Amino acid sequence: MSEKNVSIVVAASVLSSGIGINGQLPWSISEDLKFFSKITNNKCDSNKKNALIMGRKTWDSIGRRPLKNRIIVVISSSLPQDEADPNVVVFRNLEDSIENLMNDDSIENIFVCGGESIYRDALKDNFVDRIYLTRVALEDIEFDTYFPEIPETFLPVYMSQTFCTKNISYDFMIFEKQEKKTLQNCDPARGQLKSIDDTVDLLGEIFGIRKMGNRHKFPKEEIYNTPSIRFGREHYEFQYLDLLSRVLENGAYRENRTGISTYSIFGQMMRFDMRESFPLLTTKKVAIRSIFEELIWFIKGDTNGNHLIEKKVYIWSGNGSKEYLERIGLGHREENDLGPIYGFQWRHYNGEYKTMHDDYTGVGVDQLAKLIETLKNNPKDRRHILTAWNPSALSQMALPPCHVLSQYYVTNDNCLSCNLYQRSCDLGLGSPFNIASYAILTMMLAQVCGYEPGELAIFIGDAHIYENHLTQLKEQLSRTPRPFPQLKFKRKVENIEDFKWEDIELIGYYPYPTIKMDMAV
Repeated sequence: MSEKNVSIVVAASVLSSGIGINGQLPWSISEDLKFFSKITNNKCDSNKKNALIMGRKTWDSIGRRPLKNRIIVVISSSLPQDEADPNVVVFRNLEDSIENLMNDDSIENIFVCGGESIYRDALKDNFVDRIYLTRVALEDIEFDTYFPEIPETFLPVYMSQTFCTKNISYDFMIFEKQEKKTLQNCDPARGQLKSIDDTVDLLGEIFGIRKMGNRHKFPKEEIYNTPSIRFGREHYEFQYLDLLSRVLENGAYRENRTGISTYSIFGQMMRFDMRESFPLLTTKKVAIRSIFEELIWFIKGDTNGNHLIEKKVYIWSGNGSKEYLERIGLGHREENDLGPIYGFQWRHYNGEYKTMHDDYTGVGVDQLAKLIETLKNNPKDRRHILTAWNPSALSQMALPPCHVLSQYYVTNDNCLSCNLYQRSCDLGLGSPFNIASYAILTMMLAQVCGYEPGELAIFIGDAHIYENHLTQLKEQLSRTPRPFPQLKFKRKVENIEDFKWEDIELIGYYPYPTIKMDMAV
């Protein structure tokens, strides 16, 4: 008997693992169907064919149509075994079909294609070597069939970026049945993980420039020689998780003004695609409403922390407390008067600051208004910059800006991208907010200026983890990312100040539970 790879191909909902309702797929994702076609046609020997095993109901769901260049193997106790089409064969049970296909030299690869009972038997009877799983972020529908739990003997070796079709987020994963120690030591450059290379290439064919790796190509040798990248980690959340790992493993122990020491490294970068998904971390629940309310507070040039507290947003409460203001020499200020921080610099740069109650109409430079005007009228300009760093005003701020400067770029296909520079980043609490906040800001600017969202690149100076966050972040690192959600605006907004929380529609966000961490002030 010649050994052949037996792979499962399946699309399932990300939380409940639902795969069908009334004998049909619960979603319509043309790109996933293309992936199914390409992966089940993928072979080395043009003289051979691949075999697709499925149950009778799955065979019915595709209209009992033979599939080009592939052999259909139907598992059924009722169908006649002498099908008229030579490319369709019927077996009474899964074991007999696998044994027959293993002995058939005209077959190169075997794919198990459903439904639920066939998947379950294939895993239970230890026939399967690999699982190609499309994770679909759609749970608010009914299912009557489900994909079984993946056994612990299967380890994830590849996760694609998140893609979007018809407001449905989804990604592609590969699980390989291998011993953990074997998997950790394997070298993709020597071909042990050819399944990853094949999948990356096929997704590149399907998605074209929608796949960010096709827009930013690097030699594979350089990727494989990077110690921190062993397998296919295209999901953008891995950039954040890998950054946590690097700081935990290599961070320098440093004391700071807060009294809570950090582990720190210098000079890091992350890049996120906003064309296909919204970069809201899934390995813990992130408070998107708080992020939005703080952002619109910045956009309006507000410095009154009470306005956030009224909306039950407490991001600035620690830095606005009377005790804290007295400690940093601003005790003359009213509680929650945060001084000329981000929003004031965006809307009134270099203006004289008095109190949070004063009217600053016409005071200072309105950087945000000038940015919007230039983006509209001179999109190829290289000065689309918004800065919150004002040395002459730092001593008046409750907290000098951490995210100090953003630059914007209009691509030739009218997408708006953002580069953000952060002098300092609390990776546990701050970074998830910063990623989402500047993604929303870029999307707002794109809509107001008539563009589509592009990419978000974040450059960090001092990337650090606080000592009192170590346990929580290690828990977060144990979680596998899920597909990023979609974020949509429900209406067309002309004035960036007019966005409201009710305008935000977050689609397909299924994160792990919240991880609570205390903020160092």
